[in-house]
Amino acid sequence: MWQQRTPFRQLSKIYQAILSLGGLERSVRDVDASLQAAVESLRIEIHGLREQIASTTQPAASDGLRMDAGLPEPQRQRTIRARVSNLPPFDFEIHNREDRFISGILASTGCWEPFETEVFRRLLRPDDFVIDIGANIGWYGALASKLLDERGRLMAFEPDPDNFAMLRRNLMRCEPRAAVESRQEAVGEDLGVVKLYLSTFNMGDHHLFDDGESRHSVDVPLNSLDVVLADRTRLPSVLKSDTQGSEARILRGARKLFDAGWRPIMILEFWPYGLTQSGDDALELWTRLEELGYAMYEVNEDRPKLRALDRDMIKEMLHGPMSPQSQTFINILALRPDSSRLADLTDLF
Repeated sequence: MWQQRTPFRQLSKIYQAILSLGGLERSVRDVDASLQAAVESLRIEIHGLREQIASTTQPAASDGLRMDAGLPEPQRQRTIRARVSNLPPFDFEIHNREDRFISGILASTGCWEPFETEVFRRLLRPDDFVIDIGANIGWYGALASKLLDERGRLMAFEPDPDNFAMLRRNLMRCEPRAAVESRQEAVGEDLGVVKLYLSTFNMGDHHLFDDGESRHSVDVPLNSLDVVLADRTRLPSVLKSDTQGSEARILRGARKLFDAGWRPIMILEFWPYGLTQSGDDALELWTRLEELGYAMYEVNEDRPKLRALDRDMIKEMLHGPMSPQSQTFINILALRPDSSRLADLTDLF
């Protein structure tokens, strides 16, 4: 039900499942469809990890250095054939060695977060204005580029220099019809320059707080949505955010927009550990979303069905298996209760 953020917990979870996988495989025809999907998801994760272990021949990085620092530039990335339902296969660039999770899974399956990808695909309309915060190497930006037409618009934020360079190349490769704007910035409540703490093996786990792991950091510009969107004649209709704990600050940085009635459809990471490390409270973030009038649903790769969430459920999670100490997380779909787009998600409930 809850997804593990730390790779060590992920590996432990997968290891325990491997021990029983043989029995599951023998009886897979006798289990229900949801368990079959879980087994298949597990096979995919195991395959991706095996590929990464097999391809990692360099010693572990130290002192915050990237694992691929000694590689010639052409060897630091590779192109895969991405596959998404109801879209033709397309070329997509990934990191070659140092990104064991996003790039690793993409290398082995051709798709990242298949359930969230399907939710995102169904939600978008050709004329949407999509804003992608923490865009990483551009998976969701590429999807938006494929789905939006000349009436659409995409704005993607990614502060890490290497991820940003790959993001721009992936967006250009999609030959988008919509107007596309990529910004090498972090998004939060204030303006200025902040430190981005880098992971040496998970290019999707950079964050703006110091977790005491002696990570290397780089200075990156920080902006807010109130400032970025202040003079826009049109506001985003869809917002996606996956920033390792900055979601509460991002919403506070859009206070003026929300006060003026802006209510985009949002897909947000909800990671209590990252929120706490960033100086925020997970329940306060939930409360803010409630105050804005959103209906909220869990988007979880381990349980590929949308599940309606309420305050009591969140409080129970936060005092149990999704406490900050557990480092588990979920993703939340937030939209108006009367949104017409819910009709396109009916079979996902």
